Amino acid sequence: MNKKVLIIIFLSIFTVAFVAPVKAYQKFFPENEIKTYIKKRYENGNLLEEGWMLDGYKIGFWKFYHENGKLKNEGNYLKGKLQDWWKEYNEEENLIIEGCFSNGEKEAHWKFYYSSGKLMKEGVFVNDKKQGWWKEYSDNGVLLSVGEYEDGQREGFWRMFYLNGGIRAEGHYTEDVKFDWWKEYDSAGKLYAEGYYYNDLRDGFWIHYENEVRDCCGMYERGARKYTWKFFNEEGELSQVYEF
Repeated sequence: MNKKVLIIIFLSIFTVAFVAPVKAYQKFFPENEIKTYIKKRYENGNLLEEGWMLDGYKIGFWKFYHENGKLKNEGNYLKGKLQDWWKEYNEEENLIIEGCFSNGEKEAHWKFYYSSGKLMKEGVFVNDKKQGWWKEYSDNGVLLSVGEYEDGQREGFWRMFYLNGGIRAEGHYTEDVKFDWWKEYDSAGKLYAEGYYYNDLRDGFWIHYENEVRDCCGMYERGARKYTWKFFNEEGELSQVYEF
């Protein structure tokens, strides 16, 4: 391999390793402009915040601290607005939130954690609002709920789970409230009720079960039983009728 080839390879590596980071750096620090590094402290002397200022705006990488001196937040600013990756910590400096900002608004995939470090919930933000599929977990990692958001509100089909992993309920949301037909299960996985919701309340026809055998059925109105209800014996035969 001749010297010219070696020189070309070296220059290529140099460009990737050095020039690219410089461009990223210049994204937050325009050339030929004066920047000031700021540090503010609590009354006890511990750092409150530190980072760069330019023309009266936060810019570049910043850190914020709890009063006990532990790291609270860290991430980048662009002209005073949060930009790119951002992390938040509790007073023990355990990571509790991480995600991306764009022009001061939450964007892309975000994760939220319990103080133990276990994942609490995760999903996507668009224009600072929850969008698409989100999942929520218990502190021991069991999936508790999964469903879709639209413009920050639960919308469409959702499913909730017990800590043992069994389905607790499933149905639809409209504008962040339960709506239309829902099914509800006991912790053993047996269907014990199904019917209509309206504005988060049982409203319309419902069927209740005992050991997966129809126990009673009738109408709800704003969460209360109304009108004629039919009750059935263990064989599923009609046994009583009540008026509410």
